Amino acid sequence: KILDRLLMEQSPLTVLELGAHCGYSTVRIARVLPLGARLYSVEMDQRNAAIAEKIIRLAGFDDDTVELIVNPSDEVIPKLRSDYGLERLDFVFMDHWKKCYVPDLQV
Repeated sequence: KILDRLLMEQSPLTVLELGAHCGYSTVRIARVLPLGARLYSVEMDQRNAAIAEKIIRLAGFDDDTVELIVNPSDEVIPKLRSDYGLERLDFVFMDHWKKCYVPDLQV
């Protein structure tokens, strides 16, 4: 409920999720985003990403709303501008390996 409330209050248009795992939080985030918003979800494990992809698509979210990126966060974050055209992020949800939090925040 806290995440839902924060997202509804902020109404972010560009969201980065670090750690999709099986897609639960991805779907939870996507369902409360405003129309036209985009969620970039990063998952480093290919098997988890395959499950997340199925769940995200079964929940009705297409590539225009949720883009699943399968790579480690430390490889994705530095390329957000060049590879995905992102100039800014309105909201970041970190739910990946705890040891990556500080390094990812520094990138």
